[in-house]
Amino acid sequence: MVMRKIGDRVVYPMHGGARIVNIYGVDNDGVKMEYYVLKVLCNDLVVNVPVAQAEKLGMRDVSDRSVLDKLVEVLQDKPDVTEIKTVSWNRRQQMYIDRLKTGDILKVAETYKMLWILESENRISVGERRLLRTSFRILQSEIMLIEEKDEFTVEAWLEEHTK
Repeated sequence: MVMRKIGDRVVYPMHGGARIVNIYGVDNDGVKMEYYVLKVLCNDLVVNVPVAQAEKLGMRDVSDRSVLDKLVEVLQDKPDVTEIKTVSWNRRQQMYIDRLKTGDILKVAETYKMLWILESENRISVGERRLLRTSFRILQSEIMLIEEKDEFTVEAWLEEHTK
């Protein structure tokens, strides 16, 4: 188990890049539990993560710069979404959620790209549109931490590389 400290930059599945803003303990019937308090970058969300469960829940270090080249490849790839269109929207949505829950930036990028293509063809449900925004925010927040840039610069970067 990696013990982190206040100020560390991490990625938490389904939320994206965050900073540890506090670490606190709670005594629950004689059992002391410690929690990381994460401030998610792209919104005002604060997440409390049990220290002992952090790795099991998927909290991880921010990817290094080398992942950006692979990320650009994924964003510029043109996956065939024909087969996905044949699956019902609720099964597609569950598949997307499962991919986002992995916390893997490349799986998040693949999901974003598939949803982006489907939206450009006007074949996307309200739930899928929400997941499109969520996957974008997750990507944006981790890239912000990798590149140490603001959200507007990273938003422009993502739009430029998604073709």
